[in-house]
Amino acid sequence: MQEIMVRYSEAFQFRVVQELEQGKLISILEVQRKYGIRGSSTVRGWLKKYGRE
Repeated sequence: MQEIMVRYSEAFQFRVVQELEQGKLISILEVQRKYGIRGSSTVRGWLKKYGRE
């Protein structure tokens, strides 16, 4: 079985991070469910890249 690698645009990644930081989405799990993102490390990477920290 072959895994499919999905690429997300920078605009999409930034929007997801903004939604998390603004409290529109409360958790990484909620983001994954809303947008169908498989790996939690994907979103964590975006937070490191685009987050305020």
